[in-house]
Amino acid sequence: MGRSKTLADLVSDLLRIALEGVIVATFLLVLIAFITFRRMNKDVRRARMFILADRFERFLASFTIAFLFLVAGLIASSAGFPLPASVSAVFVFVWLGGILYGALEIFFVIRPRPRKIHRATTRSPMIRMRAHEAPNEVSGDAPK
Repeated sequence: MGRSKTLADLVSDLLRIALEGVIVATFLLVLIAFITFRRMNKDVRRARMFILADRFERFLASFTIAFLFLVAGLIASSAGFPLPASVSAVFVFVWLGGILYGALEIFFVIRPRPRKIHRATTRSPMIRMRAHEAPNEVSGDAPK
């Protein structure tokens, strides 16, 4: 007969699926950014890189910190000082979070966030009318 799963097994499976989902989502985000970047006009690419230099700086910082945690964990374990499972889990999640944040920064360089137009900043149709199109009388029925 099949073994019934305990609650700990179910939680473990859910965490594993969530971790794999985040890894696949990060990969897809980086892949979309890469393909879009390669297809972009070279002049537009240069302009975006110049204008959005702060995003590139944050991307590099997040990847550097992420890999710093990964390398520290690998060096500690290969040097014979295995880290406790909780510390290793924190290192893996910091690494994965840094990679995901860096991927988002690169994605927003390629596809910037749309600017939200608030109701207070939009102009009504009456304000947008040109002076010669505006009605001369209050009722708006005057011939032009």
